[in-house]
Amino acid sequence: PFTVMKIAEGDRLLTVRYTTGADEAVLTTVRAQAIRFSEKDVPTQGLAAGGVRGIKLLGQSDRVVGVFLADDALYSWNITEDGFAKTSPMEQYPVQRRGGSGKITMRLPESSREVAAAAIGKLNDTVLVLTSRHKAKYMSLGLAETVKRGRVGGSLVIALKNEAVIAVVEYRPKIAAPAIADSLPAHDSELMPMLGGD
Repeated sequence: PFTVMKIAEGDRLLTVRYTTGADEAVLTTVRAQAIRFSEKDVPTQGLAAGGVRGIKLLGQSDRVVGVFLADDALYSWNITEDGFAKTSPMEQYPVQRRGGSGKITMRLPESSREVAAAAIGKLNDTVLVLTSRHKAKYMSLGLAETVKRGRVGGSLVIALKNEAVIAVVEYRPKIAAPAIADSLPAHDSELMPMLGGD
């Protein structure tokens, strides 16, 4: 094993995303803020480096709960600890410089304390919502009301009793392995063209 990132005491690595070098990252916090910035704003560092600030947290209790790559064809989905969720078009999230406090991603209902998780996808994409009592519920992103970013609104998408939403997992259908060919061509000439000659 090897170290992929130096982490300060009390911190933890939330997730890892593969990028192309030209993507835009979105970070969402429990205080309902989100920031969208170009990965080009993040300097390339060695494996043992501690990284740079992605978003400015609003107080000691604030933390990042969602990390994904922006795509203006998709929707940002947010859910609170007590089960209220909403979607907003990703195109409504402006690109900013890395390290700021971001923009409001969700106006919390009066009953809610914080954003518990965030994801991105099409309205018919499926996510798996996990609770503190080890329960799981599949749902489509479109089950939640679509609301303009920063506006009041949302839907109760999961009924909870003495528990809270703690995470969301993006659902991916099982990918079938490709079939193995019964036999290979008899001659090498069928595998590659001849180089030169008649």
